[in-house]
Amino acid sequence: MLRALSIVTGGCALLAAVWALGTPAQPNAADTADATPARQAAASLELLPNARTPDFTQRPRSQSASERTFRSGSWTEVGAQRPSLTNPRALRVARGDVFFRDQSEHRVYRYTLDGEHVRTYGEGRGVGPGQHMAVMGYGIASNGQVVMGDAQGRKISVFNEDGTVERSERPDFGLMRLGVTSEDQIVTLAAPTAVRFQSLLGRGHREGEDLVRNPRESIGLLEGGLRGDTQGGAIQFSFFYGYLIRWHSNGTIDYIRRMIGDYPPTPTEPAGGATKRVVGNELQFRINDVSIHDDEIHVLVIFLEPDENRYVVDVYDLPAGDYRYSYEPPEPVRSLAVTGDHVIGGQDTTFAVWDRSAIEE
Repeated sequence: MLRALSIVTGGCALLAAVWALGTPAQPNAADTADATPARQAAASLELLPNARTPDFTQRPRSQSASERTFRSGSWTEVGAQRPSLTNPRALRVARGDVFFRDQSEHRVYRYTLDGEHVRTYGEGRGVGPGQHMAVMGYGIASNGQVVMGDAQGRKISVFNEDGTVERSERPDFGLMRLGVTSEDQIVTLAAPTAVRFQSLLGRGHREGEDLVRNPRESIGLLEGGLRGDTQGGAIQFSFFYGYLIRWHSNGTIDYIRRMIGDYPPTPTEPAGGATKRVVGNELQFRINDVSIHDDEIHVLVIFLEPDENRYVVDVYDLPAGDYRYSYEPPEPVRSLAVTGDHVIGGQDTTFAVWDRSAIEE
């Protein structure tokens, strides 16, 4: 009886040590002879079920479809010209115009679909009113105000539609990403465990639920983006880990989806005419941008191949997160915005506008 109790107590101590360590590196085999209890706990990680799997991946969710169904058609470029820009990223479409963040100039620019400059938001790099050190997210409110989040300067700036500064505020938390929802809630991300929703007027806020138990598990999700969606919530995505997380406006998680991972090179033609590519397990990818239109999430995925990268847009259902279809943009793009009529693609030094009819059913 005493021996059994000793075994149980020792096991509990071991698990407690594992919990405290998170996911440490494995010790060398030569070091295990005189290993400390902590190192013994580290060595035992491989014996535990899913020891290196972040807690959030264990939440109930449905796996995405195991194959892509491509829609294809004749792309028609619209717009009078392609403007010459500097590093356009994170495209948005609002009030009939194209917005984008220039990550080298720390501003947000506004252009017409024809490529004519309308307005610039922000005064460049600095710490003064309207200035930013590193703009890592922005959004457009229904009244035309532009909200920008400065991660390095820890500042949220609100600009009126005419480009003047309405106000700046310093949040009481580390700011990583920012977006604006369809209900004019500013949604911010300090870490996966610190998502919060607050009024555009700055009156109160609501904290999001814990996404992970151990903050060390969150490292892969910090590299990503945040978008306010069209139904009052927000979509969080990770660049390299392929997770799509929908936050409800009350701070709870609606779903977590693991993205379709790989893009095999050989298409097949099934009955019905749609092109399908069965997913393999070899190619690496990253999520580069997300655009939300009506009840669809358009996810721009870049597949990293030795000779030439491939660019695919996967479309998911917004309310449930289920996969719907995919399409390939007519040219390589690094950012994406989708409207009822157009697909806008941001490239290295310009953006292009295409007729969306090529991907309509």
